[in-house]
Amino acid sequence: MSILVTLQYYNILRRAAGFQEEQVRLASGSSIRDALDQLPTASNAALGDLLFDTDGEIVSHLVVFRNRKLVTQDRFDTELADGDELKLFPAVSGG
Repeated sequence: MSILVTLQYYNILRRAAGFQEEQVRLASGSSIRDALDQLPTASNAALGDLLFDTDGEIVSHLVVFRNRKLVTQDRFDTELADGDELKLFPAVSGG
């Protein structure tokens, strides 16, 4: 059994992916982390370079919303449901 999750990319992530939105099919019981792990192969390596550091960990400046609610990185193990929507933003800083 599988689930279908919609991913939306913003700012530099959208440019790296080459599109704003895609749907990814995952195994039932998959987490947010599982969805992110699949993206470089589903999209391209340039996107992976923006999502993961050299050790394969999710970069600390990635902002993720699941169904319009902010997900902190300590909650990336949250199980996804069929029809969930993930919005991915690079954190912005400046001054």
